[in-house]
Amino acid sequence: MKYCSRYKICSAPKCPLDIRIDRRTEVHNEPKCQIAKATRHKYWESMPFDVKSLLPYQGYFKTELARMNAAKERWELLPESEKEEIRERMRNFRR
Repeated sequence: MKYCSRYKICSAPKCPLDIRIDRRTEVHNEPKCQIAKATRHKYWESMPFDVKSLLPYQGYFKTELARMNAAKERWELLPESEKEEIRERMRNFRR
């Protein structure tokens, strides 16, 4: 958790940068981690390998990583023609 920029001021009981996240509990209405997923993952990437390997979800919460993996699986199952259509729509959307 010390790799997080908010480590000293955060009061969230479950930190995705905590190697013991699965042992932590949280109660309704307790503070939640306010750092963006991408930022938490960047913190995870910057950690030494021995610490990084102890974090089970790469700086994400378990549910976040599960959703991302499911989306990746769905994408991989799409035919190339459909992937290209989606890419083209995204390019047009960004313009």
